[in-house]
Amino acid sequence: MHTVKKLTLIDHENATMGPGAAPHLYGVLHDVLISLLPEGLGHIVVGSSCGGSPVMFAASGFQGARHVFQAGRDGAELALVKFVNDHYADLDVVELVIASGDEAFLELAVAMQRRGTKITVVANRGTLAKYLELIADEVHYLPRDWQMTFAA
Repeated sequence: MHTVKKLTLIDHENATMGPGAAPHLYGVLHDVLISLLPEGLGHIVVGSSCGGSPVMFAASGFQGARHVFQAGRDGAELALVKFVNDHYADLDVVELVIASGDEAFLELAVAMQRRGTKITVVANRGTLAKYLELIADEVHYLPRDWQMTFAA
C-alpha cells in the first residue's frame, strides 16, 4: 500500500471567513498554516462552493494544490470529502489536516482515524464543531487577527 505522509484539506470559505475574502488572503493563510504546522502541509486540496475566481485566488496561495468545487450548501466540504474518498481510500495516510471546523468533515475524520490516520484540525475560534474537536488528535486555532498580522 502506498503511504502519504500528510494530506491537508482546506475549506477555503471556512478558513478565510467567507467566499468574499480578498485574493491576497490565500497566500497569507498559507503562511499562517505553515506557522502552525512547520513540518509542512503535504498534499494539499482546496475546496470551494462558489467556483470561479475564488479558486484561482486560492491557487495563488497554494501552489501545486488540487482544487475541487461543488456548488451549494456545504459544497466545498462535500467536494473535499468526495475527493478523499475517490483518490485516497486505498492509500495509507499518516496525517489528515482539516483546515475547517465544519462538522461535515466528521464522518471522514472518524473513518480515517479508524484506519490509523492522525487527525489534525485547524479552525477559527468559535467555528469548530464540538464532535470534530472531540475526535481530533490535535487542534490548532488560527490567530484571531491572522489576516492583519500575517499580511503586514
